Amino acid sequence: MFGKLNENPQYANRDNGIEFGQPTEAETEWLKTVGITSSSCRKTLTSIFISSPFFDQLNDLDKRKVRSTGQRVIEGKDESGEYWILHIPNGVVRIERSYGHRPVWYQNEDYTPNVTKPVEPPACNNQSCNKGWIYNMGTSYPCSKCTAYSDYRTALKVWENQ
Repeated sequence: MFGKLNENPQYANRDNGIEFGQPTEAETEWLKTVGITSSSCRKTLTSIFISSPFFDQLNDLDKRKVRSTGQRVIEGKDESGEYWILHIPNGVVRIERSYGHRPVWYQNEDYTPNVTKPVEPPACNNQSCNKGWIYNMGTSYPCSKCTAYSDYRTALKVWENQ
């Protein structure tokens, strides 16, 4: 759907998008000098997008994806400074690394909220899986096969309700 940032120069130009929401504000003076860091970038962009009218255009499955950590964040730089790009199913959000700017929305005109009938994934047969989680050396992470089945159930529900 989206290529590399260099293949889409429209995201580098704020004039090609729609500004929305309130300008970003730093919580502390230290953050004001540092700017939006990579660790807070996804959280900041996701919360801005979820509170926007563009979030309501998504179907339930895509809303779930936006709330998860599956969105792709890219860092860019142009003559106005550094910025972050967050890819969403129905478009792209750009936010300046320095505080005080409004987010910019770039609509994906090819997006449709309709979902095609999903294909049921194979059942989980991972020996390390314990109720959807894999534990390894004190770290836990979700089982990809169980997550795929959970996504299938959600997509099936969305497909049946459209």
